[in-house]
Amino acid sequence: MGFAWIMTLVGFAREWVRTESPGLRYATEAVFPFYIVHQTITLAMVYWMRNWELAVLAKWGIAAAATFAGSAATFDCVRRVALLRPFFGMR
Repeated sequence: MGFAWIMTLVGFAREWVRTESPGLRYATEAVFPFYIVHQTITLAMVYWMRNWELAVLAKWGIAAAATFAGSAATFDCVRRVALLRPFFGMR
């Protein structure tokens, strides 16, 4: 069932995202750097939060938000420094 949902979403995306836009170009360039750094950021954040007295759902939300923010910040820094771009699979 999960695979069917994924294929459904891919089909909708293929139908609705046919034109190239600045947002799509930006997101396409960001995919690989996000992929490279997200696990490191997630593990560091979860390790840092391990003793916090919060509900699991709250910790999950904080970890997810921190992972996204950290990955976005890393991508933004890397795309501005030409020397780092090849290390993150960018032209």
